[in-house]
Amino acid sequence: MNSRLYLPPGIVSEKLIEYYAERAKGGVGLVTVEFSYIDERESRATRAQLGVYSDQLIPGLGELAEAIQEWGAKAILQISHAGRCSSVKITGRQPIAPSPVPSPTGEMARAMTFEEIELTMESYAEAAHRENFVIV
Repeated sequence: MNSRLYLPPGIVSEKLIEYYAERAKGGVGLVTVEFSYIDERESRATRAQLGVYSDQLIPGLGELAEAIQEWGAKAILQISHAGRCSSVKITGRQPIAPSPVPSPTGEMARAMTFEEIELTMESYAEAAHRENFVIV
């Protein structure tokens, strides 16, 4: 899901907080916050996407989690890497994937190098750590 209620580049906005707080008010037990990109290289799927790629985003993500938890719900954040579904138009880089395959738009992704696989794994781990830091 993508609400498009972020501030560039992927920063939590007041509208985003209000949107998810409203979902939590309904009495749900868990709110899954939209897909969030994990790095500033190739992981972004769209220009309008929440980010979890930097420690500088933790305060906003924390405010978002608090707004959800205020209504008794738990919060989780979907972390993602767009892979072949990214675009040079979005990231400025050719999409990467486990193997060279075309994207749904026809743009060709290139196979990831071992170094890129390691970097992507590290980015996922760092994003998960940020998520755990703010969403308890």
